[in-house]
Amino acid sequence: MKIKSIDIKRYRSIDDLKLVIDTSTNFISICGPNNVGKTNVLRALNLFFNPDRYVFEKDAPHLKQHTRGGSVATEINLQFEDKGNVYEILRKIEILEGKINIKNREIG
Repeated sequence: MKIKSIDIKRYRSIDDLKLVIDTSTNFISICGPNNVGKTNVLRALNLFFNPDRYVFEKDAPHLKQHTRGGSVATEINLQFEDKGNVYEILRKIEILEGKINIKNREIG
């Protein structure tokens, strides 16, 4: 099973990012200048598989000021490809009433 795409919304320095990955190889390379979010992509992948490690103050610090009382959710959506079949899982992590709320949705 290979990751086909990564879609990250509202996580650390990433507001909205979609990476489409070439599944014909066994390698993924994320390149770019310093301070553009490469490490945050890897942190988001780790958070996808370990959502209990979410810390709002670190993982969404710039979002606190824009909520106007509403909830703020970090969304990480992964598409996987396995033998021609595509699977998609959306993980939504938000703070509701001071507690972490994790929602998972399988698509397809």
